[in-house]
Amino acid sequence: MESGKAEIEAGKSFKDTCSTILKKRSIEESSFLGHQEKKKKKTSVPAIDPEPKALPKDVIIEILGRLPAKCLLRFKCVCKEWCSIIQDQVFIETHLNKAPFITHYTDKDETSLGTYRIVVGNFETMGTVNGLSLEKSCDSEECRIRNPTTRQILDLPHPHKGTFCVVFCYKSLGQCKLVSLYKDETCYGCQVLTIEKDDQWRELEVPSSQGNKVLQVSLINIPKEVVHYTMVIMDGTEIYVKIYTLDFENECFSTTNSTLTQGSFTRSSKVSIIGWDGCLSYAEVTEEALNVWVLEDYKKKRWSKRKIVLPLTFLKENHIKLKNLIFYDVTSDELSFLWNKSMFAYNMKTGTITCRSSAPEGKQILYEFRETLVTLKGMRPEK
Repeated sequence: MESGKAEIEAGKSFKDTCSTILKKRSIEESSFLGHQEKKKKKTSVPAIDPEPKALPKDVIIEILGRLPAKCLLRFKCVCKEWCSIIQDQVFIETHLNKAPFITHYTDKDETSLGTYRIVVGNFETMGTVNGLSLEKSCDSEECRIRNPTTRQILDLPHPHKGTFCVVFCYKSLGQCKLVSLYKDETCYGCQVLTIEKDDQWRELEVPSSQGNKVLQVSLINIPKEVVHYTMVIMDGTEIYVKIYTLDFENECFSTTNSTLTQGSFTRSSKVSIIGWDGCLSYAEVTEEALNVWVLEDYKKKRWSKRKIVLPLTFLKENHIKLKNLIFYDVTSDELSFLWNKSMFAYNMKTGTITCRSSAPEGKQILYEFRETLVTLKGMRPEK
């Protein structure tokens, strides 16, 4: 229903925009013709209405760029010019940057404090970037990239056996890589795959734990054009978080790391990763506050000088419990979080909470991403 309403509104918007432009042109032409009549004074030759003119291409591009992706898929059939515009890579990227976030719902979910899984069919969503969903089979190492808008799928070569994490490393259209993490017996390994170029995964040299006990290893892509290899290690009685960043061009991890010590938090078991205005950050959730350390500059290995402490009194005031609450990210002073099958936004300046969207009755979870026209080489129609 929401999709149908959106398409009807898009159609009205298209007609209204065209009508406004045509009326403006008609007024200008009428004014011009009237001026010409005055110059000619009286004449027995009747005025001839000019033939209707097509809209300039730049105006058509501007109008099409404001419509939903699903509408544009149908409008490709209007004429060759529109089809050519909609398939143009510059138009696709411009449209993507303007596209709003769309909420999607599924029937399955597995949620707990600090974790969030999205399972569609037999595939788990590992991450979304610019409307593309990276998915891994729940039963095997099979991976794929899916565009839910165009209903197309790119089948990927199988990564190493034991792969449990795959992330995007996305710079722009035509510059996209995947990085996978696997555990082979007692050691961890990484592989990389360049989309539209590689037909198999390539091994990466992973950072050494230097003989320390590794408690946890993960891959994080915050921001989306960067992949961080993170290790939680124990050195004697001390616990550290070490972060190594992958160089996109050279495909190697940084030789020096960004280290966060155990003393930064009171309980390491309650630490999770969130995005903070496009930066990687570690957050500790307590009953009273959200304590956050932000990696402000991953290239210079610079953390925020002070720990950010966000009181959580607003949760109690709105009868929101910490159980099964998942913090997403912070963007422009708004903290996004998921609770009780609803997505909320807390404005840290005004202290107000708004419910952005809620799952309908019978649905279990929701997630958001932008609709996109992006098509990768080798994509096939979804069955």
